[in-house]
Amino acid sequence: MGSLIGSLISYALGRYGGEPLIIYWGRYFFLDETDLQATQNWFSRRGELTILIGRFVPVVRHLISLPAGLGRMDLKKFCLYTILGAGLWNTFLTYLGITLGENWELIKTYSEFISWPIAVLIFVVLIYFIYRHAIKKK
Repeated sequence: MGSLIGSLISYALGRYGGEPLIIYWGRYFFLDETDLQATQNWFSRRGELTILIGRFVPVVRHLISLPAGLGRMDLKKFCLYTILGAGLWNTFLTYLGITLGENWELIKTYSEFISWPIAVLIFVVLIYFIYRHAIKKK
């Protein structure tokens, strides 16, 4: 329930506050209405899979609800795939906790090992996004 409630708050922020922010402030972040339309198209076609997979990816799992709201993803589908993805992820973590018992700190070791490459990948995608927009402006 906590995952769903937190995700719904982020979804609402994207849905009701995202578009005006992109239109007004987007140019400072290399975003424009074309990007807004692309986000809406993406989530109308691939939103379910994006939400489901995003719940398993460190860093992304916390942020994916914002673009889903911005993309105006169907709320019922958003809730269904959020519950499914977060439920599977939390079940996996619970299983690991029970299995590892006193050695639960191993999870931290391995999750940090996985989190850094994902953070670097997100950074590279961000740099590419900025570069692409800079080229488009010229």
